[in-house]
Amino acid sequence: MSLKALFRGFIIDIPISIVAPIVLGILLALSGGRPSTTSQDGYILLSLVVGVLATVVGGYVAGTTAGFRETLDGAGVGALGLLLGVGIMLLAPVPLFTSWFLWATSLLSVPVGALGGYLARLLRPG
Repeated sequence: MSLKALFRGFIIDIPISIVAPIVLGILLALSGGRPSTTSQDGYILLSLVVGVLATVVGGYVAGTTAGFRETLDGAGVGALGLLLGVGIMLLAPVPLFTSWFLWATSLLSVPVGALGGYLARLLRPG
C-alpha cells in the first residue's frame, strides 16, 4: 500500500463525507419548519449515498496515485474512513445517526473504497 495514495484518497473522501451532510442538513432546515420523519429518513439516505460516492472517489484517487495495487489502496481509504467513523461514534455523547445508517456505512466503506480503486485500474490509460 502506498501511504501517499492513502493520504490523497482520504483527504478527498473525508471532507466530502463530513461537509456534504452538514450542507444537506442546513438546506433541509432552510426548506421550512420542523422536518418530518420522511424528510429525516431522506436526509439520512442522501447522506449515505453522498458518503458512499465520496469513498468511491477517494478510492479512485488513491488508486490513480498508487499506480499499482489500486484496489487495495482504494480499500485502504474505505478502511481509514471506517476507523474514523467508528471513533467519532464512540466519542459522541449521543447517537448521531440511526442504527441502519451505522450498519450500512460499516458494511459499505471498505468495498466501495475498493470499487474506486478498481475503477482507477480499469480506467487507467494504456
